[in-house]
Amino acid sequence: MWELAAILPIAVMVVSDFRSRTVGVWTIGVTCVLTAAAAVAEYGFRAAVMNMLCNIPVCILTGTFVLAYLKVRKLHPAHAIGGGDIIFILALTPLFTVKGFLVFMTVSSILTLIVWGMYTIIRLSRGKTDMVSIPLISGLGICLTVHLVASSLGLYRHLTSCTLFWQF
Repeated sequence: MWELAAILPIAVMVVSDFRSRTVGVWTIGVTCVLTAAAAVAEYGFRAAVMNMLCNIPVCILTGTFVLAYLKVRKLHPAHAIGGGDIIFILALTPLFTVKGFLVFMTVSSILTLIVWGMYTIIRLSRGKTDMVSIPLISGLGICLTVHLVASSLGLYRHLTSCTLFWQF
């Protein structure tokens, strides 16, 4: 049930991020607490901590590559990713094994880029030339909501020969 409790602050963050690319500190904090509680309730304290300890180096490695890319492109990191994005991604770490985390982040990021690309094309076709940054929390939050609902409904346990793309 903790999974479902996390949906409300995630929804608030998704809407806020999509509208203004900002999220409230309290929503990030509540989301962190509720996702950690969901992970502990689902997997136990030890497994949730192990997931975090294994996924945080993945986040650091990914962040290093992102920073290297930004340096090559001569872009300022603050224009590409915000503190809220980083904290939200770290809040996801107890929910997944390393393999599941990598698949979730990859699929969620691809879906986010596709939707953002379509949104940008529509804006350009309407004559709006200002660039809009990628709503990372919105994309990841929507995908996380789907994951949490599916998990709370037990959909992953009922699949035998195949699994959903991010549950491992």
